[in-house]
Amino acid sequence: MILVIFGATQVSIDQPLAQIQICIEEGYDIFVILSDLAEKIFQIDEIRNVCGIDRVITDSEVADLNFFLNGFCLTVIAVLSQAMSSKMVLGVADTPSVFLPIQALARGDRVTAVSTQTPKKTSRLMESKSVHPQLLDLGI
Repeated sequence: MILVIFGATQVSIDQPLAQIQICIEEGYDIFVILSDLAEKIFQIDEIRNVCGIDRVITDSEVADLNFFLNGFCLTVIAVLSQAMSSKMVLGVADTPSVFLPIQALARGDRVTAVSTQTPKKTSRLMESKSVHPQLLDLGI
């Protein structure tokens, strides 16, 4: 089972959705969590059309974390925002979409992330504040 997390940024989710579709077609069981802010940015119905209505929830809809704490074979942060990156580095696990990857790392599970920062979109200020090296140190 693969846990896919969407953080909130202003990027297209077409490529992550296409990759999720391929994984589903290859037989992988996918579960998706969107940060509450990501729900306001992305079309959740578009994600549910790919993954299934019962496979996509938001942070505020998570009623019981025990389901997620048993682990997934892989946790993918499909849309990694600067805010989510910073929270993970600082250990600020204030939402399920940040808490679950941190817990996966603590268990020794594999966590991978796709950064939304590109050199063309990244200002010098954001570049100097990048936490990507620290994320690599965490094992992401």
